[in-house]
Amino acid sequence: MEMEQAARLAHLERTKAEVATIIATVAAAQKAVEERALMEAAAAAEELTKEEECNAERGRRRKERSEGERGEKGDHDWEDNREKCLLKFVDAVVVKTMSKHPTQMDVDTFKKHAKELTHHCGEEEVGLQGQSLMRKSQRSKSSRGSTTTSTQT
Repeated sequence: MEMEQAARLAHLERTKAEVATIIATVAAAQKAVEERALMEAAAAAEELTKEEECNAERGRRRKERSEGERGEKGDHDWEDNREKCLLKFVDAVVVKTMSKHPTQMDVDTFKKHAKELTHHCGEEEVGLQGQSLMRKSQRSKSSRGSTTTSTQT
């Protein structure tokens, strides 16, 4: 019986050693997982901080650009846009009108003539040679006023 007890005691000691080894391995693995999670959280926080800084910088540059554009263009901005818009309409009319009259022109010649006609009509209508629409309309009003005073006398 003593041998059985000694064998059981030896078996219990081996089991106890195995359990202690398993507990130590699990504790080491848990510690490694926690460290990895901390490193991933720190990396994610750093990436988020960099992204926020990048977004803030992008917003600051966008704001500076928009303020710079407003400061440079000022009141002439709406005149330029209006002239460009009118030129687009003139161009559309020129192309549509030229397309109604079929000729034996190749594409490049058609584009060249359309561009020349658009530019010529634009000079007359919009005043491309440095004259804004506002100044041209003021001149036409003043010339109308002078003709009415000359006819009244």
